[in-house]
Amino acid sequence: MAKPRYVTFDPVLRPGDVLPREPAAPDPPFDDPRSRFYYMARNALWAGARALGLGPGSTVLMPAYHHGIEVEVLRVLGVRFDFYPIRPDLRADPEELHRRIAAGPAAVYVTHYLGRPQPIAEIRRLCDEAGVPLIEDCALSLYGEEGGRPLGSFGDFAIFCLYKTLPVPHGGMLRWNRGGDAPPGPARRPDRLSTAAFTLHRLLDAARLGGGRLRRGAADLATRTARLLKRLGRAEVVGVDTEELDPEMLDLGVSPWVARLARAARRAEIVSRRRRNFLRLHELAGEAAPSPLAPLGEGTCPLSYPVLARDRAALRARLAEAGIETISFWSRHHPACPPGRFAQVDLWRRTVVELPVHQDLRDEDVDWMAHVLRRHRDLVLGREFWRPRSAARG
Repeated sequence: MAKPRYVTFDPVLRPGDVLPREPAAPDPPFDDPRSRFYYMARNALWAGARALGLGPGSTVLMPAYHHGIEVEVLRVLGVRFDFYPIRPDLRADPEELHRRIAAGPAAVYVTHYLGRPQPIAEIRRLCDEAGVPLIEDCALSLYGEEGGRPLGSFGDFAIFCLYKTLPVPHGGMLRWNRGGDAPPGPARRPDRLSTAAFTLHRLLDAARLGGGRLRRGAADLATRTARLLKRLGRAEVVGVDTEELDPEMLDLGVSPWVARLARAARRAEIVSRRRRNFLRLHELAGEAAPSPLAPLGEGTCPLSYPVLARDRAALRARLAEAGIETISFWSRHHPACPPGRFAQVDLWRRTVVELPVHQDLRDEDVDWMAHVLRRHRDLVLGREFWRPRSAARG
């Protein structure tokens, strides 16, 4: 099978998208006037947690499977943690949460992983019965639904990461569902050069996605130049998707243009394309490279196609040689939740590799990824490896 072209992990921004026309009635979650836009999701979490009154002495019931930056944001506020396990299907166990909520945490934190909804309506009920606020992390699950209701509408507040799903240079959002006034908006906007540099990077991704080696090389050179200009021109703006927290940047917002671009996105089209790409990849490669996100539930807008790798470095190298960009998902443990406590989480941190399923891929791109996965099936773990032998200790 001939290699079709380079496959980017993220959706691309095309020149025609730069001047968006906002719809009269934006799709959820952008339909709430109390929503606040921030530079990244971590900024939204910081604002929401402060508005909720979390601080020194507060204990948050937190999933053991996490990025780490959300833990760090809450730790900066003085929060303590009680970590709970996540099942092999990437969902929390409501019975386990019920037992832990009885201890009286200050809040319950729930993450929807890679687009798969948690049993969030049941968790909301448990929180209501105990009088405990619910924080809903939708950073990986923009446009997801549970029971026909948009994710992000269940928590006392919810956070979103826009650039993981949409072709925007950066951006996070806070949706405030609790009674009373929403938190004030961010105090500062990012500098224009940084926004321009990240926008250029997204535009160049379109050249990579559609081009051969020469075109990709030119785009890569332009990207490096943009990054250099950004470093030379900025002294206050952190990079996008960094693993380190800079508390000085937590009050940072976005350019109004980024918010307009997000509100103008076509939700139904994006969800349909992502689901179609995931299902096609699963149909063509599922036997050789099964995904813990399959079967794809009705309310899932998949962020990616995750697989578990027998040798993650080797699999990512083979995929990169084939022109497929991947992500090594959440491999670092936060010191607050070290390895050895939750065997399932340890397995995921060692093995998960994400392949793209975004809305800009063509059928031939998905077919090529399936072909490469089948060719390197010896590097992929089967379903029997999803559940580790040792039980989690919470």
